[in-house]
Amino acid sequence: MLLSAYDLLDGVYVGQSGASWETGTDNWLYGSVEGGEAHKGGTPSDQTDSGPIETYTATNLNIYLNDKWKANITGLARANAAIKELTLVKDGSVSSAEAVQVTAESAFFAWLLRTGAF
Repeated sequence: MLLSAYDLLDGVYVGQSGASWETGTDNWLYGSVEGGEAHKGGTPSDQTDSGPIETYTATNLNIYLNDKWKANITGLARANAAIKELTLVKDGSVSSAEAVQVTAESAFFAWLLRTGAF
């Protein structure tokens, strides 16, 4: 389950609704374009939802923000599922040290997603 959460380290998951560059951890759109070091390029009618992100006028209707949110929430759900599953293991197949490590890794990954670190 933890490996499933780690699958989101690149910000992309199978079945996502948007393109990988919309949600990827390179944060081209949410870092470089929004931060002013890059321009979305193209024409005004190309990638119309990128313009409001670039000009700080994006609203909750912006599809790119929705796709990024979905990717982060998917990662959070997977990290939380790994922590929850550990509480169900009662047969000794997971040592207490392994449980602590999985919990710590899952919690750190969830923190990264919540803070928008990627």
